[in-house]
Amino acid sequence: MLKYNLNRLFALRGIHNPVQFMIEKGYHKDTAYRIVNNIAKGLPLYQIEDFCKWLKCTPNDLFEWYPDKGEAQSSYPELEKLIRKSNPDIESITRNIPVEKIPEFIQKVNELKKSYE
Repeated sequence: MLKYNLNRLFALRGIHNPVQFMIEKGYHKDTAYRIVNNIAKGLPLYQIEDFCKWLKCTPNDLFEWYPDKGEAQSSYPELEKLIRKSNPDIESITRNIPVEKIPEFIQKVNELKKSYE
């Protein structure tokens, strides 16, 4: 089953209150609540475009795929790319980096950021 998972992207972008974020972007609080809590039946294309712009992602990043019960995920290699792993937070990533290596880590992150600007 294909589902959208905006909370994963909100977390990756450091947005801790996605409903408030969407309200600030012009969405009604009820609509924002339904979207964030996956209650909304679907997302119109203009909303998908909004999220892609705000979260700096592609439509593929908005969706996750869960194989149906008894369905082999390897039967659909094109959809396997949409099976998401959990998001590590930056603290868990940097926790075991030696302190003297953190400037190097920051430099690498900044280089990566520049390549996407």
